[in-house]
Amino acid sequence: VSSTGTGTAARAALAVTGTTTLFTTELSVGDYIYWTGANTSLVTAIASATALTTAESGTVASAAFFIAPVIKITGNQPGLNIPTGSSLTVSATTPIVIFLATGATGTVTGNLNFSGANHKIDAADASGLTFNAPAILTQGTGCAGNMFSAGGTASAVVFNTGSKFIQLAGSNPIALTSPATKVVFNSGSTFSIQQNAAPSFSGRTYSNFDFNFSSFSQNSAGGSAFTCDNLSVTAATLVGFNLTGAMTIKGNISVATGTLSFIPASGTPTITFGGTGTQTISNSAILTFSPNITLSAPGSTLVFTNNVGATLTYKGSLPGVLTNSGTFVISTANSVLTGTINAKLLSGSTGGKITAPAGTFDISGLTLNVSANTGYNAVAGDKITLITGPTSIIGTPSTVTLPTAGSWHLDYSVAGVVSAVCDLGTSINPVYSNLNVSISNGTVSFNSEAGKTIEVYNSVGQKLLQKQAVAGLNTISVSAKGVLLVKVDNRIAKVIL
Repeated sequence: VSSTGTGTAARAALAVTGTTTLFTTELSVGDYIYWTGANTSLVTAIASATALTTAESGTVASAAFFIAPVIKITGNQPGLNIPTGSSLTVSATTPIVIFLATGATGTVTGNLNFSGANHKIDAADASGLTFNAPAILTQGTGCAGNMFSAGGTASAVVFNTGSKFIQLAGSNPIALTSPATKVVFNSGSTFSIQQNAAPSFSGRTYSNFDFNFSSFSQNSAGGSAFTCDNLSVTAATLVGFNLTGAMTIKGNISVATGTLSFIPASGTPTITFGGTGTQTISNSAILTFSPNITLSAPGSTLVFTNNVGATLTYKGSLPGVLTNSGTFVISTANSVLTGTINAKLLSGSTGGKITAPAGTFDISGLTLNVSANTGYNAVAGDKITLITGPTSIIGTPSTVTLPTAGSWHLDYSVAGVVSAVCDLGTSINPVYSNLNVSISNGTVSFNSEAGKTIEVYNSVGQKLLQKQAVAGLNTISVSAKGVLLVKVDNRIAKVIL
């Protein structure tokens, strides 16, 4: 049970000043004091009967203060052991502190839950408290402040692979000034923040970081490096990384709801995807990369998946492959778009689309693969916009593949727009029919009525020829080789020269 201290005390930042207090006789360094409604604070130094210093900061007007009870553990076999399938819940309405003394150890593979008051758990030694799979620590409602205190030994608490820290309340668990940290998240562990409170990212290293609170709306700032493995937004309104320092992501990024944005306050920082093999950026909501950010993947292959209804914003060049069935927004004018984009066609008028601001847009270094979504049966005349917005488009993609079902070509007839046009569909076609042709020595022959328009396109949609047909047999010759599309009014043929 908490005990009431003698006199009253006020706190300003880390300093506590007493009135008729007996700090030197009632307290020792390592004790914890608190005021009603305020964070539990670790006593780090006692200067006199009326002056002491705490690890936690805050402002409290002069009022009665309390000394929190401490459960001190001294064993090391381990002294605290919560095995798989077991749980310990601390839900008292006044603070309780569990402290592993020097030489003592704690191991958790079960569940540890704190709620109801500003409880703490801490250790005197580095790695004194270890969470191993499948352990879950929950800092629940009413448990404010730093779960592991804001002072004392660095790296006292360690989360290993398969363990998880769920934070429903409280403040930054890392607490100490960077590069020191109170808690270590080793590879394969997870920190899941489930409250609307800004985490500490600048100068910090995590393993898997998950945002899972629908009302979460925070922007983080700072100029030091940030590192994590997987970064996921399971539920949030806004997750904003406004860091100006370098960022390293060793795993995947996923955005299920809300907005994830990387918009540095200044400078031109680099996000390095520092894993190996394939790293995936999967987006079902809104994902924004500022134009002054560079994405680098020195040892991995980046795969962007921009899902239906989602919006991915970046500048021009992609350091990987984008599979796009949502909207890919280019954030800078006069862009050079390179990389590989797999555009998915969803219906006769919708599909993966790229939008860009006014200006020139060079696509001559782009690989563009266009495919039809399962269940979409195209009909002739379907026209799906793939690129729109630029004042003008320079070049054509260096490599193009079009849907294998039916006949398609890319259309560049409108300035600043590239569309996929279906010439011969995969369902009943009320508009176009087959054009019967014969090929001999590089020429194409067919019969037509006089005055019909003859058009010839190459495989990337460039119109190579347009002329009027004569009555009877018509013969055309083009210098281009490969797959060509010959269109005469409402009849079409695909030929290979």
